Amino acid sequence: MADREVAFMDYDQEISESSLYVEQSLPTPESAKASAALSNTTTTDPDLLVDDVSRDTSFGIDQSLPIPDELRGRDINLRRRTKCRWISAALLPFVVLVAAGTLAFFIYAGGVDNGNRQDPVAPTQEEVETFEGFEDGNTGDDDVVYGIQAEEDFKNPVDTEDEAETAAVEPPVEFVPPTMPPTIPPTAEVTEVNAPVESVESRLARITAILSPVTNLTDQSSPQYQSISTLAKAPEEMLLIPTNVSDYPKFIQHYVIVLLYYTLGGSTWDFTANFFITGEECNWNIQSVFYVGGVFCKNGAVTSLYLPSNNVKGKIPTEIGLLSSMKLLRLNSNDLSGEIPSELSKLTNLVDLQLNHNALTGSIPTLFNEFWTSLEILNFANNLLTGTIPSDIAMLHKSLAVVALDDNFFEGTIADNMGALTELVYLYLEQNGFNDTLADDSLVRLENLQQLDLSDNYFHGDFPPHLLQHDNLTVIDLHDNQITNFPTSLPNNTVLGFLALHNNQFTQPLPSSLTNLRNLEHLDLSNNEFTGDISPFLGGMTTLTYLFLANNPFTPGIIPDSFMPGLLPEFAGLTRLTELSLKNTSRIGTIPPTLSQLTELVLLDLDRNSLEGTIPSTLSEIEPLNFLLLNRNNLTGTLPLAFTNSSVIMLLLDRNQLEGDVTFLCDGTFGSKRRDVVVLDCGGNVPEIQCAGQCCTCCDSAISLDGLGLEMNGTDVTVTDMCDDTSMLANLDPTWEHGFGRLQYDFDVAAWKMQGFY
Repeated sequence: MADREVAFMDYDQEISESSLYVEQSLPTPESAKASAALSNTTTTDPDLLVDDVSRDTSFGIDQSLPIPDELRGRDINLRRRTKCRWISAALLPFVVLVAAGTLAFFIYAGGVDNGNRQDPVAPTQEEVETFEGFEDGNTGDDDVVYGIQAEEDFKNPVDTEDEAETAAVEPPVEFVPPTMPPTIPPTAEVTEVNAPVESVESRLARITAILSPVTNLTDQSSPQYQSISTLAKAPEEMLLIPTNVSDYPKFIQHYVIVLLYYTLGGSTWDFTANFFITGEECNWNIQSVFYVGGVFCKNGAVTSLYLPSNNVKGKIPTEIGLLSSMKLLRLNSNDLSGEIPSELSKLTNLVDLQLNHNALTGSIPTLFNEFWTSLEILNFANNLLTGTIPSDIAMLHKSLAVVALDDNFFEGTIADNMGALTELVYLYLEQNGFNDTLADDSLVRLENLQQLDLSDNYFHGDFPPHLLQHDNLTVIDLHDNQITNFPTSLPNNTVLGFLALHNNQFTQPLPSSLTNLRNLEHLDLSNNEFTGDISPFLGGMTTLTYLFLANNPFTPGIIPDSFMPGLLPEFAGLTRLTELSLKNTSRIGTIPPTLSQLTELVLLDLDRNSLEGTIPSTLSEIEPLNFLLLNRNNLTGTLPLAFTNSSVIMLLLDRNQLEGDVTFLCDGTFGSKRRDVVVLDCGGNVPEIQCAGQCCTCCDSAISLDGLGLEMNGTDVTVTDMCDDTSMLANLDPTWEHGFGRLQYDFDVAAWKMQGFY
């Protein structure tokens, strides 16, 4: 009994002298030692066993809960009354023989504290609710402190009785009995023996027996063995090893989460997500303004593992398939390597599976079967995956809404597999090696489709007309393929907003029925072989914000008046345009001053045409205009001074017949913007135009490029080549990650300047 009280009193003081509620706090070695001694003592007295529950275990080991002062006082009273009950039991056989002793017994049984009467203190309802469920120094709550951050930081529980005894901070209260008649002592003395704390080796053996059927524990250098070693060293009062088979699944779940930590480099994560903060893996998460992630559960079962953008690295362990209740698995934007484990096929409850933006290799294993009825999001984009799309993906036809397999090395066809996924809303397969025809019936059944991106592949054949008849399809991106024969008759469509067909093999004139795409905002037909006129009907597509027609062999003609509002009554004009590229489209005549009526322009590209006359000063009035490409034309005269404080930060004027001094361009600023790049003919022995500012780049200067290692088509690059390069086309390479919008403007000349090649 004395041993038990010594241990308890030490633990009581440890609680009173330490901080009882500190976020992510760990137990001190002394408190772990005391609680271990407390939870491993035995008694045969039924009354003491009752007190064990009502008294000692009311304090438990949960340091996240403060201990009320009134409970501390109640504990001392109860401890003293416990001693009294033992003496009272010894006096009962002599009640009939000694009346005075009987009377003294009843007085004494009321409670004595060194001669002072103490009334019993009943626990309040709040106290009962606060500490309900504690038993034998352990708790069934989910927030028991696990006590480890990593294996090497772990503290073992107390191993010997001597260690428990040395933890005493004061001797037990001596019992002084009242004056009573002589009595016969009890025939047997009740004694207590401290049960030994289970050794780490014993715990390791029991854990191995539980986990051996589901994991490989033969390699002692493996993360699997490291994980069970951590579990074995955990304080017994912190982490219980189950003895009932019905409790095995919960313990296996805990092991798998620990294994994921070790396998995926948990010690180097940007956010540890409170792993190991408690003995309950369902509490291993963080929800702050800086990061949200970790393990999330429902009814004790792991339903989400959410660790995106957290420096997670390594191979996904096959044991992840044991988390059968998982609905969300997001490990995207990390540094995962290796292959996708086939054991993911066991996670049939998954709704959201995202492993994109990693370095996963190999092919997609066979994962899906008739039991997969819930998966809505499948995202393996931006990895190093190869092979073909597995045919079993068709098993997901009742639920799958998002497929993102872009930016990998897939090949083969898609018609047989994708066409069956009738619930698809978003399909992203760009930047792969698919080689297939877009047959009329391949995607026709995808009536719910809203975004389709098949760009940067080897799709060929005719453009499927049915894509323009889908009731929900807002994005069609087929750029950088080998598609031919655009439809000549387009249906009325009020849904489609984005159509990117650049870098294909279209050869016919632009159909006037393009105007039937009544809500189209983005139209990119550049780098094809479209012929005929740039028809004035385009001026009727008033919803356009982005129009790229560059590098097509159109019939020579002027910049259509229909583009500007008010010039042609039948056309309202393209007043919403932010980007217009007519580069290399055989434009002749002059630059119309009325272009300034396109007041939302950020980019205007008229490069490589046969435009004549002077540069209209009205262009400087377009306040958002940042990029103005007028190079490789036949423009004459001087640059208007109005450009001194214009918003243009990149101005290409080379390969014209301009003259005068444009140094003022480098001195002028617009707001906080600085003019970065001005390219013009200002070099050579007899410069056509002068510029002494640092912002100017002279295309015909005799600059040596020796040693720079620049080549074009196998020959050394000259300054002329660099200024005359045709790749300065600011095409948008749209991606779903950026909402098919502009992320930045890339121009080769700006890159050369920044790299110091000028």
